[in-house]
Parts: sequence; structure tokens; C-alpha cells
Amino acid sequence: LMCVLHKFFDGNRRILIWTPLIMLLWVNCHGGVVAGIGIYGVVTVCELIRCHFKGGDEGKTLLKYFIPSCLAVLANPYGYKLGTFFLETIPAERAITEWEGIPLISRRFIYFKIIFQN
Repeated sequence: LMCVLHKFFDGNRRILIWTPLIMLLWVNCHGGVVAGIGIYGVVTVCELIRCHFKGGDEGKTLLKYFIPSCLAVLANPYGYKLGTFFLETIPAERAITEWEGIPLISRRFIYFKIIFQN
């Protein structure tokens, strides 16, 4: 998705035709599609705002492909219920130590701190 967006901003307007397919494959392979839709949405909104003030049609072009990309996310075995699942589970508190920060003043992870003190 990031490569497609980069090529779009380099001038290849037709490349966005691939974004609905990317989202269709992504939603059926990995839950990270939420981040993809979020990034695509932020880029689209920012570009719409920029085009409103500075002119241009890039924002409208992005929007034209963003909407079908969002609809493509619904094409999964769970349909719209997958979105509900994401809304319920993403903000949930988890006890995953790998995601926690490393406390500076503590004996926890002492070997890691010794190795990476330089």
C-alpha cells in the first residue's frame, strides 16, 4: 500500500486501481489491514484538505479509490462483523510483555541493558 501511494504521488495516477485488491487480500490474510485502512484514510483526508486550499484533484482521486478499498475489506468470511470484532478487541488491555516498555530504573532486563548501554 505504501509503495502504491508513493507511486501515486510520483505521478502514476492509475496505480490506485490496485488498492481495493490489496485490501481484499490483506483483510483475508492479516488483521493489520486496520492499520492500512487507517493510513490510507489519513493520507486521503490530508490530501483532500491540501487540495481544498491549494488546488488539484489528487484528493478526489484518492477518495475515488479509498471508498472501494473500504468496501473490499467487507469481503471476508465474517463480513461487517470483522469490523465489530476489531472495534472490540483492538483497544482491549493485554498482558503482553513484549509490547511493554523497558523500565530504566529496575533490574528487569538487566542483560539487555548491559549489552545495549553503549
